[in-house]
Amino acid sequence: MSYIEMFKKRNQVREAITDLLRKNRYMMVETSYFEPYDEFIKCLGRTPKEKTVKVINNKGSIEILRPDITFNIIKELSDKYEAPIKLYYDSTVFENDANGILEKRQMGAEYLGDMSIDADVEMIKLSLKVLELLDESVMVIGHTKYLDGLLKELFDLDAKKQIKSMIYKKQPQQLQEFLQSVELDNEIKKKIQSLVEVTEFDLSVLTAGYMNADMKMAISE
Repeated sequence: MSYIEMFKKRNQVREAITDLLRKNRYMMVETSYFEPYDEFIKCLGRTPKEKTVKVINNKGSIEILRPDITFNIIKELSDKYEAPIKLYYDSTVFENDANGILEKRQMGAEYLGDMSIDADVEMIKLSLKVLELLDESVMVIGHTKYLDGLLKELFDLDAKKQIKSMIYKKQPQQLQEFLQSVELDNEIKKKIQSLVEVTEFDLSVLTAGYMNADMKMAISE
């Protein structure tokens, strides 16, 4: 496929996704390209801090070019609309790479303020329709409370981010090697390693081995 053909196909997919979101009453939003570095490192996101693009503002404070858009939506917009609200975005995020600064296109949707099962089902169905437009795709459905509970004994924020990233990206070898350098109980390490192999919801796998109160609470929800 030539570059022009690939460019045309990508635009066709983006337009089809945009039409789908609009038909389902999602409203496009645009957030700031910048966010304070101090706020970013407090949030357990999926981007290691060494991969962020840092800049100095006119007051001498460190800011980063946004590595994702969801965080800025929650911070900037969640209190400006009456819940529930359906939002979508299609914009640029930035990452610091060995070869320089990478600009990536990120598209997504957020259904804020509705904690019902119906809202979850709607988002899953919408995601499946979007994935049908793509040649290759992977859907990951998870519960952040479960993983946060598993990692609560780990106080290194960067290590938590890297572990989450490896689980989400399904990188078992990298995760195994990384866990060797982390100070955690071996039972917790085994449980973390087991999650990278999970491809579908299996309660027996999620409840086997190490479990703490937070993880049990997440499962019950």
